[in-house]
Amino acid sequence: MKIVLRFRLFVIMAVILLASSCQLEKLSDPIIIPNNIKKEFYIDLQEYLHPTNRQLRFLVKTIEAQDCQNSTVATDYVSAGREITLSINDIVPPADCVEGTAPAKTDVFAGKLTNGVYNLEIALRNLVVNNGRLTINDESYTINMETQEGITLLHNSLLKIPSDAFWGYIVCKESEWEALQQELDSKLADLATPASAVYRDGYYGFFEINSNTTNGRNVFLINPPAATFHFPILYQLADGLDEARLKSLIQDFKSDHPDISMEARNADGRIF
Repeated sequence: MKIVLRFRLFVIMAVILLASSCQLEKLSDPIIIPNNIKKEFYIDLQEYLHPTNRQLRFLVKTIEAQDCQNSTVATDYVSAGREITLSINDIVPPADCVEGTAPAKTDVFAGKLTNGVYNLEIALRNLVVNNGRLTINDESYTINMETQEGITLLHNSLLKIPSDAFWGYIVCKESEWEALQQELDSKLADLATPASAVYRDGYYGFFEINSNTTNGRNVFLINPPAATFHFPILYQLADGLDEARLKSLIQDFKSDHPDISMEARNADGRIF
């Protein structure tokens, strides 16, 4: 009888040990992190220009066009100390669909960030977290990501708009642009200097400077106007600028050329 009881006890203990070892094996299995996630979203960098609330913003949009022109992207953003988390959650169809196709998009405002290095997490649909760093100095924002699973960062570096910048565009006939450019340069000579040779080459969010061109044009708008032809303008404003005089000269220039359309703005985001 004792032998039977001992045998039964041995069997029970063996079963318990076997179950425990299986459980331990499951717990010790490596966590599988998905990779090669389908690229779903573009992320770009741009400044939000404002006289008192200038800040970085992330421009998030789908790579594929959606069925409505006004679809949005649901996101969460948290900034605490030197830790930043941007979560891209889902595509949100609008309640009042504007017919046509376009990427779903949203702007995520980063808030007031001081110079320094921040740990940056960009999460996608709770599937994967991309880790990286955001570095901010007086001249630029720079992001270095370890991975870009499910996302594509369109620009790693954003140059800050100089405080004395004045830029925009003129829509005109292609045959007229060089003469108009020269006339505007002359009219604004006392107030501003063509800035493409003054500012650094690179991406400024609203425009890009590339001095390695051969056609005389080295400033390019990121979102150009819907027109057959336009040319960008970019000036460095003089110290102690008489803003009223600048506005008057621009109005005179537009009055002299009623067939053109023109838009310009300063580093505060104000449109002239």
